[in-house]
Amino acid sequence: MRNPAELSVYRPLHVMLALMAFSPMVEGWFGMHSLVLAFALQCLTGLATSYASFVWFCRDSDNHRYRRSLLRNIGMIFVALLFIPYYLVRTRTGGKKWRALLKMVGFFLLTLLASGIGVFLASLLVS
Repeated sequence: MRNPAELSVYRPLHVMLALMAFSPMVEGWFGMHSLVLAFALQCLTGLATSYASFVWFCRDSDNHRYRRSLLRNIGMIFVALLFIPYYLVRTRTGGKKWRALLKMVGFFLLTLLASGIGVFLASLLVS
C-alpha cells in the first residue's frame, strides 16, 4: 500500500486528467448555446489546470525537500511545460531523472488521450 503523502501528490494529476476529459464536452455544449459561456469555461478550465499543476509541484517539492523560491513558483504557474522537466531533473537523483522524465511524457500523452476522448464525446453530444 502506498504512503498517504504519495497519494496526495497524485490527486492533482487525477484532477487534471478529469478536466482534460470533461471540459471539451461541456465546452461543446456551451458552444452550441453561447460562445461567451464557452470562452469563460475555457478560461476557468485553464486556471483550474494551472492550479492543479501548482498543487502537484508544491506537494512533490515538499516530499523531495526542494526549496521553492518565488521565481520557481511563478515559473511553475506560467511556463509549466518548460519548468516541469527542469524541476524533475533537479530533484531526482541518478537514474530516477530519466524515469521521472518518461513518466512526465507518459502523463502528457495521457492528457492528450483524455482530451481526445472528451472531444469525441462532445461530437457525439452535438450530433
